[in-house]
Amino acid sequence: MPSNFQQMKMPSFWMSYIKVADLDYTLQMVKETEGKIELQEDMGSFGKIALVRDPAGAGFTLYEGEQLKGRTASSPNTMIWNELFVSSFEKVKYFYLAILDWKFEKVGDRNLIKDFENNTIGAVQEISNDVKGNLEYWAVYFGVNDLRKVKNQILRYQGYIAYEYKDELMVFDPYDAMFMVKEVK
Repeated sequence: MPSNFQQMKMPSFWMSYIKVADLDYTLQMVKETEGKIELQEDMGSFGKIALVRDPAGAGFTLYEGEQLKGRTASSPNTMIWNELFVSSFEKVKYFYLAILDWKFEKVGDRNLIKDFENNTIGAVQEISNDVKGNLEYWAVYFGVNDLRKVKNQILRYQGYIAYEYKDELMVFDPYDAMFMVKEVK
């Protein structure tokens, strides 16, 4: 973890990356919509990145470049999904609409995120602090074949399970970095 984050006593976390066509323009929109830019860097041939926080405090990285290929839809042992856990969707909805030109579709307890081609690319979920803690954050989901087996491995390797729901787990690794595990078929 970068030293400035250690000084801020930032907890360990998995980072969600969101690809944009024009990082400079997107960062201007972040400034205009009450977001916060924590760090910005041109990484040469890798591309440009910026660590950003939305108005509720959830952090993610904006990325301009071609090196990161993203996730799969449902392959085991890969990242399969990103979801924003917040106390108030209304507090951040305008921010994401403005900076990323996303659309939202309410389905059950989630607001699905749709890109400009109407592809579902993630979700936003209002969730109780009793479940998610006091912070607002993006969660990274990993797909697995056998949730029961993975659950046992998590416990064996000093992780812990904070929440279990149907075919998914909210997990913390030994460094207290949260991630989600979901069974895929």
